[in-house]
Amino acid sequence: MDLKDSPAEAAFRQEVRDWIKENLPQEWQEKGFRKMLATDPFGAVGFFTEWNKRLLQKGWLGFGWPKEVGGGGASPVMQAILNEEMTRHNAPPLGVSLMGLGWVGPSIVLYGNEEQKKRFLPGIFNGTDQWCQGFSEPGAGSDLASLKCRAVRQGDHYLVNGQKTWTSIANLANWIMLLVRTDPSAPKRNGITCLMVDMTSPGITARTIKQMNRHEEYSEVFFEDVNVPVENRLGEENKGWQVAKATLVFERSGISETIELDRGVEALKKASKKLKKNGKPLNEDPVFRQKVAQTNMELRALKLLGLRILSKQNRGKDVRNDSSVTKLGRLNVGYKLDCLGMDLLGTYSQLLRGSDSVIDQGKWTNRFLAWPGYVIGGGTPHIQKNIIAERILGLSPDDRDEK
Repeated sequence: MDLKDSPAEAAFRQEVRDWIKENLPQEWQEKGFRKMLATDPFGAVGFFTEWNKRLLQKGWLGFGWPKEVGGGGASPVMQAILNEEMTRHNAPPLGVSLMGLGWVGPSIVLYGNEEQKKRFLPGIFNGTDQWCQGFSEPGAGSDLASLKCRAVRQGDHYLVNGQKTWTSIANLANWIMLLVRTDPSAPKRNGITCLMVDMTSPGITARTIKQMNRHEEYSEVFFEDVNVPVENRLGEENKGWQVAKATLVFERSGISETIELDRGVEALKKASKKLKKNGKPLNEDPVFRQKVAQTNMELRALKLLGLRILSKQNRGKDVRNDSSVTKLGRLNVGYKLDCLGMDLLGTYSQLLRGSDSVIDQGKWTNRFLAWPGYVIGGGTPHIQKNIIAERILGLSPDDRDEK
């Protein structure tokens, strides 16, 4: 495999770099600006709306989507170059509707009818619609197929009752991609339907969940006699499991880009020069250096694996199962990296942002405390291992999942 850019790819990479240099808002790089945005909702909306507009005008939102639905029609390699350069130059997120662009939109492109595409995709592109995913439930997380949130069809609408949990940004979203059970008598995976539900519908309540790092980006969502038009169904009735699997592939393939882990390693090295152990900078400690080197080697292997999968994608090969390998690898490397960050800080690791003596604005502690959510998102590690075992290695399936 040739790891070098082709002339066309190199030219596009330079185009992205030049565009970022010209269009990246100066204030985004200023110290304290992002903290200000976090406490100023109106300022944040204005800033990200303007950034979204610039990306939309350039044609880089939905860059890899088909042109007939408003996308850029770019190859997987070109999309990867765009993502990589945006991350490398610390640009704001690639679009306002992150869930919509990353997971919901591609699912609508695959399974939506023409009317649904015309209705929902423009709001994702221009950032007016925020989406969340209503998949996990209190009793159906890893075993998602056992979900119990119920939808009963009554003429031209469904009546939905039940609960979802660990739903990202449900408190900000105005639409939810919802998995419901429509045939309780069918085998678990055959009685599920996917609905697109307006979060402002009567009967929906979202309550945020406070995590260990004090953030509240997850919510539990309750549905009580919620009316959902049948026209909002994505795919066929009782065929929602296929939609869910496709959505989770998009999610698994988009979590924690390796370039972010690269930056984490560099930040770790930089911080180790400032902190001392036995009177010497930590970057001179042989044990700590060995741990950093080991993590860096695993990251290099993960990046090569990602390039191999990208090559398969570019040749039109099926990579649905490969996404479980990359997701598991990113979790392992990321967790080791953040554990190293906690080791680096020592007793300072108990401090969060706002403390007088906090280091790196509490980044390492915040990331470490957020790991339960990262691990669960998109399917837990043991679910990824089951997929790898059964669909890649050809081992016997767990028949219990089919009951």
